[in-house]
Amino acid sequence: MTPNDRNPSRYKNKTFISVAVAALIAAGAGADLILDQVLTEKEGVHLTAYQDGKGIWTICKGLTRIYGRPVARNDRLTADQCKHLDMEEQARSTTEVRALVGDEVWSTLTPAAQAGLVSWCGINLGLAKCAPSTAIRELRAGRRNEACAAITMWIKDNGQDCRIRSNGCLGQVTRRQLEDELCLIGAQS
Repeated sequence: MTPNDRNPSRYKNKTFISVAVAALIAAGAGADLILDQVLTEKEGVHLTAYQDGKGIWTICKGLTRIYGRPVARNDRLTADQCKHLDMEEQARSTTEVRALVGDEVWSTLTPAAQAGLVSWCGINLGLAKCAPSTAIRELRAGRRNEACAAITMWIKDNGQDCRIRSNGCLGQVTRRQLEDELCLIGAQS
């Protein structure tokens, strides 16, 4: 992968969208359902706390905080608790990303594009890091292709290039490609 590839047809021959996500998009599902499926696929559902690649305690679909506090080593939740907490986090993240890009821009995005942006900015990266990013600046400026492409530049973890398999974070590269591809859905070429 070449980060920031701006070729508008960069996913013409290879897709990173799963069959399940593609089916939701084809059925006209909302961003919330598409996002939930993406997170299920990328994060999994963990009822017991585990340490992510950075050593951060995590639970459910990638939550690092529950009930107002950081996830701790011995935390365990039920499937219903995780479902509720995940839905709250996804709704909060969607609201924050929507406010960040502005309603005028948000309303031009397809549900798939909204899901891709929330996955990248609100859930995985965090608003503090994505707010000043090239991707958000380009999106606000109406350059959707360039904005989506800029998502793929976020492929370092603890300063290590995730394209290098031995760094143990290759999944981040494919996640960025998926988020970029979702972001492009409905964009004019």
